[in-house]
Amino acid sequence: MNVLIIGNSISGRGKAPQKVYKLAGMLKYNGHNVEVFLSSKPRDALIRAASIGADLQRIVIAGGDGTVNEVLNGLLDPSIVPIVHLATGTANMLARELGLPTSVSETAGLVETGRILPVDMGVVSGRRFLLVASVGFDSFVTLQMTEMRKQTLGYRGYLRPIVKAGLRYRHTSLKVWVDNQEPVTGEMVMVLKTRYYGGLFIFDEEARPNTGFFHVIVFPRVTLPSVLKYGVAGLTRQICRFHEVIRLKGTSVRIESEPAMPLQVDGDHCCWTPAEMKIHPYLVPIVVPSMA
Repeated sequence: MNVLIIGNSISGRGKAPQKVYKLAGMLKYNGHNVEVFLSSKPRDALIRAASIGADLQRIVIAGGDGTVNEVLNGLLDPSIVPIVHLATGTANMLARELGLPTSVSETAGLVETGRILPVDMGVVSGRRFLLVASVGFDSFVTLQMTEMRKQTLGYRGYLRPIVKAGLRYRHTSLKVWVDNQEPVTGEMVMVLKTRYYGGLFIFDEEARPNTGFFHVIVFPRVTLPSVLKYGVAGLTRQICRFHEVIRLKGTSVRIESEPAMPLQVDGDHCCWTPAEMKIHPYLVPIVVPSMA
């Protein structure tokens, strides 16, 4: 089997390169043809993914959700080569959602014996995503984090961008259309393809990577008390108690605001409103444990 391993050299506090070379050694020992590529700056993984050959059977991505997103956006056709994810990031939403192993030996087994699960892909302003798109306070935080991608943050590293976002954030009304339904308004919108927002919070138990739908959550107001309230509810899976939170489901979403607001996908800043997203169901092949 021809395998390309793309690793993020700064993800996981330097653990990714160690795991990459260990995995490569295991796969070579088992008779596979393995190439290793380590990115050192943004877009490295995207550029390498754009030049993969037609004879490749597996892409292993060692990094966080952002690295997976970068590779996804580099692929000329994301439906062809199955992706194996070795999670070394902070939130690791994709790995949590799909029950992916984090050990090198189990990942080697996944390359060889895992089954292929076609998952949905969203597209917004030309940017592909697998997990989440959002507009609101969290996208302001992501915007502040953009300049900090040179280092691994961990959860503690979010404190500074959260404070900066809190100082800059201004309440802005968002107007949201889902398919042909009547528009709704709020101050924060999450478009989910996973339960595990940020790796810790669950705002929709039905959200999955392969439902064929976006699961849309609209929060009416963003204040410090409401952020804390909804955050605790997400941690304890009790968001359904708050009837003011609107839940919708569909295959297309449009978000408008005045002034323009930043939008993030899979944990990285993407673009600004107005934004329109479409879903491409069951498109991207992800390798998952055979018993998952």
